Amino acid sequence: MEEIAQTTPNFNIQISPESHDEEVRRAFGRPYSNRELESFLSAAVRNKAKRIDLFFMTGLPKQDYNSVLETADYCRHLLEQYGGNKTLFPFISPLAPFLDPGSMVFEQPEQFGYRLLFRTLEEHRRALEGPSWKYFLNYETRWMTRDDIVFSTYEGGRRLNALKGELGIISPALAAAIDVRITQAVEMMKRIDAIVDSMAGAEQEEALRKLGIHVKEMEKSIVCDKRELEWPTHFFRMNFLKILRTILFPGRPNIMRAS
Repeated sequence: MEEIAQTTPNFNIQISPESHDEEVRRAFGRPYSNRELESFLSAAVRNKAKRIDLFFMTGLPKQDYNSVLETADYCRHLLEQYGGNKTLFPFISPLAPFLDPGSMVFEQPEQFGYRLLFRTLEEHRRALEGPSWKYFLNYETRWMTRDDIVFSTYEGGRRLNALKGELGIISPALAAAIDVRITQAVEMMKRIDAIVDSMAGAEQEEALRKLGIHVKEMEKSIVCDKRELEWPTHFFRMNFLKILRTILFPGRPNIMRAS
């Protein structure tokens, strides 16, 4: 980390621990402990990383609904310990919309605790015509249904959003606006489910059509604001000396020799 800081002073980091639960993380192929994760974060903060993005997920092997909420709670600990300079940004989102076709998990879902809902290209195409992102998901797990994945994502996102507002990572006004969007999205999801469960054919299509424009609005950056994902940049990001040397001496290698 020290070498990175020396060679790239304005550096950002993205890391995907996936879950606070080490067993869940290990099951998803991330064999490091929370202690190791926090040691890494401490080093990143100490070496003045400009921004550190932490990505957590829902819909993982061995992860249940409560585990998702505990991940959001774990983020409080991380932010209180390592987020004092407002450079640490945690996010939570579903493993969506698909388990990647052709991946080991897709080919052997039962081995990893997944149950595939679609397998063929046509099944996936039809799923993408569904009325909400819940109906795009091509899997459930032994620990969570599609409903669990959807609503734990919203509730985990709500808790994380409230935490960011409380600690000043985002403004109170933005936190309040996101909370309203999450509430509206949950209500819209329930309305869609009610239509799908109680209607069929043309009646269902008409009812969903009437909701369509509202659904599109609800699914835009719901659990966080898209601006939260923007990395800090500097105007003078390019090495103009190297660019000038390349223009003037195009035949020469544009590298600095070690002295």
